[in-house]
Amino acid sequence: MNEALVSVIMPVYRAGAFLVDALCSLENQEHTQWELIAVDDNGEETSDRKVLEEFQHKWGEERVQLCVQPRNLGVANARNTAIRQSRGKYIAFLDADDEWASSRLGKGIEILEKDPEIVLVHHAVKVLADTPEQEARFLKWFNRGGAEKYLLRKTTDYLVENHICTSAVICRREGIRLTALPPRMAFQLEDWVTWNHIATLGYFYYDDEPLVHYRTYPESFTRRTFDQPGMREFAYLEMLFKTFSFKRPFSDILNLSRRILKTLWSIYRG
Repeated sequence: MNEALVSVIMPVYRAGAFLVDALCSLENQEHTQWELIAVDDNGEETSDRKVLEEFQHKWGEERVQLCVQPRNLGVANARNTAIRQSRGKYIAFLDADDEWASSRLGKGIEILEKDPEIVLVHHAVKVLADTPEQEARFLKWFNRGGAEKYLLRKTTDYLVENHICTSAVICRREGIRLTALPPRMAFQLEDWVTWNHIATLGYFYYDDEPLVHYRTYPESFTRRTFDQPGMREFAYLEMLFKTFSFKRPFSDILNLSRRILKTLWSIYRG
């Protein structure tokens, strides 16, 4: 078994009962060389922090780092905070309301170790949803078909839909540190933008074995963003701006901003 250290990044905000399940799924990994960097983004002491402190006490401060934000700064800020503290060769994301199968880390690391051209691996998911319709919706988003090595920016719909579940991602640390997650996005599509940026560094690999349990419920930000009329369009525009303004000259950013403002004005006028 490959024993490369992987840093597991977990932002925590009002996770409640789901947090224990997420931590237990990490604890049960067959690949044992992991560290957890959990960022409490609640801004005040909650039951989430008590659960994290108990987990830290069990595994030790060397293995479980707990970062506490002074106030709620958002999921991208929390993930970036954790990435800066990471020591692993690889970075894996686990949201506090999702779960992993026991072979998830080992499988992802094996793929990355075998092929240096691959910069990011993402797995198929099982969806834990409140309705069959929502389960089908997210299965369609995140499950692509057969396993494949591919270039994200060569796909026809990488700017139309995000087919990569954050909790299903494991990537090389140097790649995510070069790109980081764009902070302060109003509609929290930072993960989608980040995959678009990392895609400039090499190949992605989709593993069709469902090793991640993705949870969706009405209160989740993703559901609230994409289920409200008009919000989906504004979210797309913000994603496009962040994707194409990355490391661009100021003049290009200014021109892009003008085009987006013109589009927003036309939407507003109906």
